[in-house]
Amino acid sequence: MIDPSLVARVRSEVASGLDPSAMLVLYADPARRATLRERVRAAVGRDPSDEQVEALCAELFGFGRLQSLLDDGEVTDVLVNGPAQIFVERRGRLERVDLRFGDAAEIGELVHRIAAGVGRELTIEQPYVDARMRDGSRANAVIAPVGGPTLSSRGATSSSRAPQARVRARCCARSRARYPRTSASW
Repeated sequence: MIDPSLVARVRSEVASGLDPSAMLVLYADPARRATLRERVRAAVGRDPSDEQVEALCAELFGFGRLQSLLDDGEVTDVLVNGPAQIFVERRGRLERVDLRFGDAAEIGELVHRIAAGVGRELTIEQPYVDARMRDGSRANAVIAPVGGPTLSSRGATSSSRAPQARVRARCCARSRARYPRTSASW
């Protein structure tokens, strides 16, 4: 867990003046991510570990505690049903992960940041968002009074959409996986 006072201090030095809705977009770009890492490293002041810099960057600009899961190439879906109820889908199988949020408010901050990143706002009148992120992934979030806060983030990778990947994950039969290709070729 990162010291909240350190996050606040680094946020005031590095992220002040940045549009909150642009933070996820900035962090998604590899070149900008490297620049943000260096700015965070300089703001910490002492010689921080790479892990500490990554955790701070994820908290300030990315998906916080979930960033490492979303960066994992084997994870295709992340589900957050509560502070201690976090699941991922790997190789077509759902599994609980040993990760937790401090409380529901921390999840709420993250889902509001995600909504802002796509120009949307979560409110009592509009307590859910279904958003396509710039990288092609989808994020679905719900807040009270409907539920939550809960979050689902499904990554979009070309390999997960490939017919062979769907067959391996047992999402469809081999004969069905060939159908789009054969129907489009006549």
